Amino acid sequence: MGRLKKDQDREKEKEAQRQMDATYKDILDKQERQRERQLKATYARQAKQYGTAESMQEVLERKRQEDEERANYHAMKAEEAAAKREHDQKAERYRLQQETLDVLSIQVREKAARAMADKEREVMVVRREHDDISRAEKADSKRRSELKQRNSYYAKELSQQMHIQEERKVLEPYLMSKAERQMNASLLRKLPVD
Repeated sequence: MGRLKKDQDREKEKEAQRQMDATYKDILDKQERQRERQLKATYARQAKQYGTAESMQEVLERKRQEDEERANYHAMKAEEAAAKREHDQKAERYRLQQETLDVLSIQVREKAARAMADKEREVMVVRREHDDISRAEKADSKRRSELKQRNSYYAKELSQQMHIQEERKVLEPYLMSKAERQMNASLLRKLPVD
């Protein structure tokens, strides 16, 4: 879109330049015609003044000089116009080159900025992944540690229960029955308290 607008602007500038050149040429042509009319009028006045004093050879010589001056003048103006066109074309080419270089410079800077942003994003992603892995390892280690602790605690409790169970098996034949315990309790209550 921007490039199309630039192309349109360039075409408008070229069209304006062509119109200016055409206008300038018309002005020069009008000035030349006016100068010729004035010269003719002057020559006519002079011819009247000098009358027949001037020979045909002198008239032809004068005409030749006028034509030569006019031709030299037109050649000089054409050279000036050509030099101006060439100068304008060079200036336009230089402007377009500068514009292109500016656009390229902007594109290079944008590409470098994008590359830097991509690199930073990549570093951030790697760091985040590393942090996630580290956290997962810590959580896994903590879970394994807690599981080991629970298992150890459970093994200890189990061992104690098994030990108590073994003791009961050994002591059970020597324990008193319920009736004996009730009788002993009633006897102990009857004992005098000091």
